[in-house]
Amino acid sequence: AGGYLIEQLPGVSPDVVARVEQNLAVLVERNNQSGGDGDGDGDGTTTTTTTSEEDNNNSNNKIPTNLLLQGVTPLEMAEIILDGLDMQPLQQIEPQLKCDCTEDRLVRALCLLPRHEVEEILEKEEELSARCHFCSKTWRMSPDEVRQKMDVFQERGGGGGDAGQAEEE
Repeated sequence: AGGYLIEQLPGVSPDVVARVEQNLAVLVERNNQSGGDGDGDGDGTTTTTTTSEEDNNNSNNKIPTNLLLQGVTPLEMAEIILDGLDMQPLQQIEPQLKCDCTEDRLVRALCLLPRHEVEEILEKEEELSARCHFCSKTWRMSPDEVRQKMDVFQERGGGGGDAGQAEEE
C-alpha cells in the first residue's frame, strides 16, 4: 500500500494549485496506461463485477499502490505531482525495520512498578517473559535474574520500583 498527501497551504497562488491539479491528472493517466485497473495484477481487467464508473473510481483510489507495484518510486511520484514547481528533495531515507528493544528496557519497565507487585509476579512464575510489540522478540528471565538486574538498575539511580509504595502503606 502507498499514498501521498497534498495540502494547499495559505497564500498559495491559484496558478500553483492549477499546476498541481494538471500534474495529478498526468499521474492518473500514467496509472491508467500502465494497467492500473484497481485489482493489482496489471492485466487491465477487474476481478469484481462493477460498473465502468466504479472501475474508474477503483483505479483512481489505488493509484499510489499501483504505481509502487509497477516500480515507480515515491520520489518519481513527487516529481510528477510537483513538475514545474521547482521541487528540491531535501533528504531520502530507506525505511528499515529496526527495533531498539533490549533486556535493559524490560528491566526499566519493571522498575516502574511497585517492587511488591513485581515480587508477586515473580513468586507465581518460574520465568518472566515479555514480547516486544514492534519486533515480536521475546525476552525471558528467571526470577533471580530479574531481581538481580532490578537491584543493579536501581543502584545506578534508575529509580522507580517503590515510588508509590509509601502512599499505599
